[in-house]
Amino acid sequence: MNGESMTRSADTPAFLRALVGGLVLLASAQGQQQVVAPSGFGYRAGPGEGRIGTAFSSGYQRELTLFDRQHLGFGVAVIEELAWRHASTAAQPSPGHTAQVVVRIAQTAQEPESMGYRFSSLLGASPVEVFRGPVVLPPVTANGTLRPFDVVVPLSTPFAFDPALGNLAIDVEVQSPFQAGWPRDARDVRTRTAGAFRAIAQPCVNSAGFPMTQRVTATDNCVPGGVVQTFVAGTIYTAPSVVTWVGVASPSPFDLTSIGAPGCTFAVEPWAVLPAVPVFPATTSFGYAWAEHPIPNLPQLSGVVFASQWFELDTPPGNTLGVVLSDAIEITIGAPGAADYATKTLVTSLQGSDVGQQPPGDRGAITRFGLR
Repeated sequence: MNGESMTRSADTPAFLRALVGGLVLLASAQGQQQVVAPSGFGYRAGPGEGRIGTAFSSGYQRELTLFDRQHLGFGVAVIEELAWRHASTAAQPSPGHTAQVVVRIAQTAQEPESMGYRFSSLLGASPVEVFRGPVVLPPVTANGTLRPFDVVVPLSTPFAFDPALGNLAIDVEVQSPFQAGWPRDARDVRTRTAGAFRAIAQPCVNSAGFPMTQRVTATDNCVPGGVVQTFVAGTIYTAPSVVTWVGVASPSPFDLTSIGAPGCTFAVEPWAVLPAVPVFPATTSFGYAWAEHPIPNLPQLSGVVFASQWFELDTPPGNTLGVVLSDAIEITIGAPGAADYATKTLVTSLQGSDVGQQPPGDRGAITRFGLR
């Protein structure tokens, strides 16, 4: 697919979008058409789950699904309605409640199998807010059977979709009471051999009393042509940024105690450094940070091992060097699977964060579209 030939809807002149919508409406005298996407899930449940009601104490959840235009089952159309159903795979019943929901739609040149981790990069500069208001999530007591599409969202602003303009991103932002959650039915297909990671050096403690520990958020993306996201927790929440680098594990890790940073170990010899990774203040005690590392699309990289480490400027008691290091991890690159994904999901429970995490696999909320 030639991404250079596609233009984001945000860059499309308003008159062209209006023209597309007008032509479709003129051609649709037969009423609204309903299409379930990804294709093939109209009469069978998906094996995965997405979440619209939230189980997090903040009561906040944001989940963006990117649909490959080739798997939608429709072409040029005006989207007037979205509907979802409860996941039949859910182990627990879901209480009913009313959530405040915002839905935005955009088109993008990004592909599900290689998309980024930032909502803004997927939605572009001018996503269309198509709905804002209360949505009733009905109570569900019976699981294991195919559910109807009983969460229906009529769009206050219909969206003119044209596959020539790119893939379809649907961003659902939810604020709800603290509940047990309301999982949406979702596609979940896994064809890649996931990568792996393991700790090779321990962290030291910063002035807030926390060690910085890291992990790979989605080992499924740690494959040739994928983008590895490393996540570190326990940074100083007031710090504007931290530093991370990738390289190879040092054959002789250096203990920094002798130069004024007790308990800190320099364990990764750097190839590339990201010097200013923004910190998200998760609480009043510590922060989070994320970094993305693209892997070249070379199959021979399967099985290659590299390493990652972080540091921040800080002076905990006894530390005269003014530097605190995270743990170090080794990351093993897996093997690619299907070259073309139908869907991919980006999710966060941190309100105000532009960075999300991607559940593994070709996964996305099964959605019924009301079209004209």
